[in-house]
Amino acid sequence: MQQIPASFEIFHFFSGEGQDQVIRSYLPPAGERRLSTVLEPFSLSRPTFLQHLNRTGEFKRRFPWVILIFPREYHLAGHIYSRRTNPEDPLFSSYTIIREYGSEPMKKPPDCSLLTYFSPAAGAALKETSYFFQTCWELIKDKPPDRSWLVFAPPLDEDWVKKNEMIDAQLFYTHYLPTEDDLAPAEEEK
Repeated sequence: MQQIPASFEIFHFFSGEGQDQVIRSYLPPAGERRLSTVLEPFSLSRPTFLQHLNRTGEFKRRFPWVILIFPREYHLAGHIYSRRTNPEDPLFSSYTIIREYGSEPMKKPPDCSLLTYFSPAAGAALKETSYFFQTCWELIKDKPPDRSWLVFAPPLDEDWVKKNEMIDAQLFYTHYLPTEDDLAPAEEEK
C-alpha cells in the first residue's frame, strides 16, 4: 500500500482585482483524498473547507504559510490563547466551526482541529512554550515560507491532552477577549 505524504503544497489562483478579486485554492489529488478522509467524520466536505480557506485569504489579504490539520477536535483554545502573543498568528479553528460558520454566537470555548500559521516566526516563538507548540513546530519548521502548506498532524499524546483539556475552559475565559457577536444575546425560541 502506498504511503500518502503528510504534507501538501496548497496552490492559490487569483482572478479579478481589488474588491472583485476571487481566490481559489487547490491541493494535489493525494492531498484532496487525505483531506476528505479527515473531514468525513465531521460531515464537512473538502470544497467547504477550501471555500473557508479562500474566505480567510480574502479577508486577511494574505494566505497562511501552514495549516496544521489534526485528526480530531481538541479542547485547547485556552491553551492557545494563554501562550500566543500575537492574536493573529497562529489562528485556530475547528471542523465544527467551519461546518456551522456564522450560525450563532459562541456558547462555549471553541475546539481546535486546525492551526494556521502565517509566518515561521510565530511557530519559532511559540515552540518553547508547551508540548503542543513544540510538536507543531517539529512538523512545520522545514516548510519553505514562500508557499502555502497543508500538514496532517498525528494524534497528540492522549495523557497530555486529557490533563490540558480538563483546565482549558478556565484558561480560555481568563485569556479570551470576546467580540460583540460573542456577547450578543441568543435569539429567543418562538
